[in-house]
Amino acid sequence: MLSYTGRGERYGKYTNQYPQITAANLATGQEYMNDNVHDILGERDWPFLEASDTSQLTVGSQQFYALPADADKVIDVTVLIGTVLWKPRELTARDQWDRVNYAQNVTSNIPQYYFIYGGKIGFWPTPSQGGNTIGVNYKKRVSDSSLPDYTAGAVFTATNGTATVIGTTTSWNQSMAGSYIQIASAQTTNVGDNFWYQISPSLPITGTQLFLTSPYKGTSITSGSAAYIIGQMSVLPENYHIMPVYWATANYWRLNGNNIPKAEQYEKLYDGKLKTFERDWGEKNTSPKLDNGIMETPTLNPNLTVTLS
Repeated sequence: MLSYTGRGERYGKYTNQYPQITAANLATGQEYMNDNVHDILGERDWPFLEASDTSQLTVGSQQFYALPADADKVIDVTVLIGTVLWKPRELTARDQWDRVNYAQNVTSNIPQYYFIYGGKIGFWPTPSQGGNTIGVNYKKRVSDSSLPDYTAGAVFTATNGTATVIGTTTSWNQSMAGSYIQIASAQTTNVGDNFWYQISPSLPITGTQLFLTSPYKGTSITSGSAAYIIGQMSVLPENYHIMPVYWATANYWRLNGNNIPKAEQYEKLYDGKLKTFERDWGEKNTSPKLDNGIMETPTLNPNLTVTLS
């Protein structure tokens, strides 16, 4: 994986300026990389951007509810009433929404329609009672990467099979939520496994304690002083963190370095990586057969087969 700092270092090497890369060039490179990530994410509704939120409950006589703060595009909406999950139909035009609302003060616990307007979800009929869970499946918005690696202090305790990590002389804080931690490995005791683990986006972080989203799988560290890195990662899948670096480097050599052959070299690397990225992540279904769960005789998925000429 390439953290924000790691991709900057790689960009410096590819532009022949590492480790003495100028601050101006590094800042421009990071801008190029953030822009490229947004360009890639805007190409289609990538499966890895899907998220869900069930934090809101209906309120009696309240029709509209705020969307999740990081919602970009709503996929669908549900309302859980008791043990029954209701899935209302979306109205996509304002005149449709106005038409169903001609009759005022229509209330019911069972939603028939929903409408997205002004960053909120409206239900018709208006919920008659509160306490029912609103589920929103959506495509996430992604912010720019901007946080440099943090390495101060050391890991004091990390127990195999648990999600708690304890530091010593560290100043961890809530801005690190959602970032990743890598505990360095070495041929000694009380060291990590060199894998990256995500820090829980929701659990509290103190100066010397944080929680992982999945249990630590390395050898337990007890009263240790293991080196570590906390890094902010791109939302792109791990194998494709290098793509924005290729893109930024190509821009550097074309626009700043005036070296077209080098620019074309990195553009070729980028295009090749983008092609495999689209192949791997363009579809949820990795089977060569198309089956919607109803078809008795599935047909071949033409996007996942090889054509011989």
